[in-house]
Amino acid sequence: MKRRIVVSCLVVLGAVGCGSSSASTETASNEPTSGTESASTSFSQISVAEVAAGIAGPERRLAVYDANHRETFDEHHVPGATWVDYHSMAREQLPEDASTPLVFYCYNEQCEASHRAAEGAVALGFRNVSVMGAGIAGWVEAGQPVEGAGPAPETATQ
Repeated sequence: MKRRIVVSCLVVLGAVGCGSSSASTETASNEPTSGTESASTSFSQISVAEVAAGIAGPERRLAVYDANHRETFDEHHVPGATWVDYHSMAREQLPEDASTPLVFYCYNEQCEASHRAAEGAVALGFRNVSVMGAGIAGWVEAGQPVEGAGPAPETATQ
């Protein structure tokens, strides 16, 4: 029952947490692409388990980015994740090495902010780009740990 309440709370937060509002410089446009290939075909899907494995240990093989509202990120996020504004992906927010594997997530499978952020990274020259479609809601549902200034999602209703 407690998990259901937590997930319900996260869904409500996610309804307002699928975007961001900060401005950035040196950005890539996240407008839909024209032609036969869209930017969305240039990134792959990655599971919660794959992300968890990719950030485990001292060698963190993945650079993880949260495309939710800044407030949602501050409340709780995947450990080690960096917040990005999906409206205007800034090059300086991303690793110097364009071959670094990047993972973007937002709130859940209905949220598209992570896809837009991934498209922005691809437009900036990154080719090893993935989206964790389950988002922070799926991460929590899978029992993975979170970081943030707010209470952990499993204690948010106490």
